[in-house]
Amino acid sequence: MKKYIIGIILLCFALTACYDLNLPPLDASSDNNFWETESQLRGATYVCYSIMQKDMLNFGEGCGESAMWGDPKNALNKISSGVYPYTIQFPVSSWWNYFYQNIFYCNKFLENYKKANISESVKEKYAAEIKVIRALDYFYLTSLYGDVPLVTRVLSPEDPEMTAPRTPKQEVIDYILNDLDQAAAKLGEDIPTGENSGRVNKWTALGLKSRIALFNERWEIAYQAAESVMKSGKYELYNEGGHSEAYYNLFTVAANQTKGNINNKETMMAGIYKEDKRMHNLSAEIMSQSDYNRFNPSKSLVDTYLCIDGKPAVRGYEYANNPEVRLSPLYKEEEYADYWKNRDPRMEQTIMKPGSPWWGGNDGINNFDVFEVPRFVNKGRTGSVTLTGFYFKKYSSASTSGVPGKDYNDIIIMRYAEILLNYIEAIYHYQNEQVTQQQIDRSINLLRNRVGMHPMILTELVDWNMDIKKEILRERRIELAFEGLRFLDILRLKEGNRLAQSTLGVKKAIIDKFVPLGLEHNFERVNENGDIIIEGSSLDGTGPRVFDQKKHYLWPIPQMERMKNPNLGQNPNWPV
Repeated sequence: MKKYIIGIILLCFALTACYDLNLPPLDASSDNNFWETESQLRGATYVCYSIMQKDMLNFGEGCGESAMWGDPKNALNKISSGVYPYTIQFPVSSWWNYFYQNIFYCNKFLENYKKANISESVKEKYAAEIKVIRALDYFYLTSLYGDVPLVTRVLSPEDPEMTAPRTPKQEVIDYILNDLDQAAAKLGEDIPTGENSGRVNKWTALGLKSRIALFNERWEIAYQAAESVMKSGKYELYNEGGHSEAYYNLFTVAANQTKGNINNKETMMAGIYKEDKRMHNLSAEIMSQSDYNRFNPSKSLVDTYLCIDGKPAVRGYEYANNPEVRLSPLYKEEEYADYWKNRDPRMEQTIMKPGSPWWGGNDGINNFDVFEVPRFVNKGRTGSVTLTGFYFKKYSSASTSGVPGKDYNDIIIMRYAEILLNYIEAIYHYQNEQVTQQQIDRSINLLRNRVGMHPMILTELVDWNMDIKKEILRERRIELAFEGLRFLDILRLKEGNRLAQSTLGVKKAIIDKFVPLGLEHNFERVNENGDIIIEGSSLDGTGPRVFDQKKHYLWPIPQMERMKNPNLGQNPNWPV
């Protein structure tokens, strides 16, 4: 255990490189001598903040249907395909332990912070920050496992709570929503800057409250919390780079608040990274120069983007059974570049389009600095190998894609755009499945205006036989694509059927045109539209993907935890 704690603490040095770091003690005997100064108290918070990192994006997207992990037999694909045992270690057991380890750090802080010889207001501000982080931990736990133990203090091995049954999910939600209200009352209102950059504030607490309430169908609480953030005037959408670049730029180092960009008033919570101190590997994972890509955008995600006129490009999942929906006349699928033509501008800022600057190595033809065609599996694994025919651009960096482990752009956990989306979805439900044009204009249309996209107009949706609820959810999927919430959204919306569908890629007829150029592929199976069906999208590499409606909306309670505490029980229809 001590080795694990030391590892976590070392991870936090990147967050504290500019400060005099004082870390919490590893054993109780040192507690009385540690919790004395603000420097010590501040240092102790960094251990709790370390929970926010890239792995949240990995599992949130790798387990969903918007992206496929490059190795079909990877654990994330096992979760996504629905063929995984209840004994699986990663991510089911590891994430349980990960979040409860951080809850232990949060509880340790909250049991000791009052000992510090500093003003009450400063002490309470730090405690409020920790309550926000602990609420984030419980958000993930309840979203994945349902009922979980609500632990609010440090437990000894002999404590009766160590063998207590799980707390009902809604009791946990009640508790953390109350914690967030308490935290909001103690935290400052301004966006933290300078040495405080990256810390949470009042609006972070209320923003997280809106997310948690939305995920638990507490519509009034969700929309009111979101609206409080909106009315504060503290946050706005990031616009540096204009329609064609601002959305992409938001996810680069240049936009990071923690790197000094005071014009970024959109990021509300992020995993903080620092050059040569704490770095990640996302650019190399989404655009490797000589290997398979870990994240491969699916045709399902591509199909979600509307055309620039506001109409769907294809019926897709949303309108598969609605022949009356008005499709855009601007869309065709004959050449590879057609996928991006006349589409929502966020698509080309999220998924690499032909003609873009290229940092994926040898693509097999002509100019290696310009993206032209996708590179599929080949004998030498040369170039950036995609499974689906598509590449993510969002979060990628030209300077680090070829150098593993050198990314230091922050990973956004929550941003103002999500607050706008929480607001419109929650108020739609609160108002008996109705919204006004004014409510659309102050939420969804702000997002569309940033990129120069056709606004959502309610009368047009009626004329085009489009469903307002489906379009609100489409907007969420598009705006928040590849940010770590997709899998959790599928679970809370009870849309597990999406995960049971085959993973699709580019049209086979299109990539067949690349074969004479020496760009081989090994795809044979296609669907009724001619899209390639990705072999190996299930556990054994050939079988169908499944989603069991009776059990897959919750992960199993880890076997090791049930052995330690038999009173935890098991989630429905998982082996005991």
